[in-house]
Amino acid sequence: MCAYMTLSAFFRLPHGTKDFVRDLAALLLPLLAFEILAIMGLSIHLWGTMILALSILHTSGKNPFPLLLGVSIFFLVFIGQSTLYPWASTEFTLSILVGLMTPFALLFIDTKWSVFQRLVDVFRKEMEYRRQAMHLTVGVTMTIFLYYGILHTWLLGALIPVALLFIYLLKKRQLPLLEKALLVFERAHHFEKFPGRGSLCFLIGGFLATAFFSHNIALASILVLAFGDSITNIAGGYYGRFPLPYNKHKNIEGPLVGALFAAGAASIFVPFPIAFAASMVAMFVETIPMKLGTWEVDDNITIPVVAGIVMTLLLAF
Repeated sequence: MCAYMTLSAFFRLPHGTKDFVRDLAALLLPLLAFEILAIMGLSIHLWGTMILALSILHTSGKNPFPLLLGVSIFFLVFIGQSTLYPWASTEFTLSILVGLMTPFALLFIDTKWSVFQRLVDVFRKEMEYRRQAMHLTVGVTMTIFLYYGILHTWLLGALIPVALLFIYLLKKRQLPLLEKALLVFERAHHFEKFPGRGSLCFLIGGFLATAFFSHNIALASILVLAFGDSITNIAGGYYGRFPLPYNKHKNIEGPLVGALFAAGAASIFVPFPIAFAASMVAMFVETIPMKLGTWEVDDNITIPVVAGIVMTLLLAF
């Protein structure tokens, strides 16, 4: 898969960021489709389908190489998996259809409404969208790594002093490459005051969740942080109209919409009603300004802790 992605990337490099976004969608849409099929009880041909979808998108002009390579790897995946699992012909047919339909649907949507160019423009111009996209990506990645045992509580704890060392070096202007990368996702005045504070607090929040709560509740709490905080800031900051009476800088639409998305994500690990209740409490607690002395408590710490406590209490009854 990695070799295929590397080779096929050469056919997209001249086309720029727009096509990267479209290729990313070609990965995510088959994933979503087969998550739905998995809920229905069908096993999934996910990697083969995504390879097929990407190979069609990467085929440019008269060069058939990406498509031929993708189809070849698709069938190699099928043959390899079929030696281990009984693959029904219906499911194989579905995987081919999704792999074929995804890129053509994306190309049609982009041609008609220029969706991907608009996304690229938004992320170039709006710092907040970039910040929240990174926030969401880090949260989902952390959850996946914890779920599959790549990350552990002790490792998250060990990464905290490492992160503090990097922050110290950033303050001393000794990591120019990392500084440039962070400034893509972090406001300059925040960087000057405390570079990487959000990432550090996210790490601490993830560590506390895994240290004090059961496995499923910890994963659900991290997803509440990843989805809830990101969506809350976007929905409240850009589309909110009704400020909260106790915090004029926050709008009521933000935590409501954020809690709904967070509950949907967290319901992978806990029942939806419990996920929704925990998300609502966590999102509204996040809107309450909290300080320990002169230090403002970061919501990357409070959200997973509050969500985890609520889920633990509700599941106990």
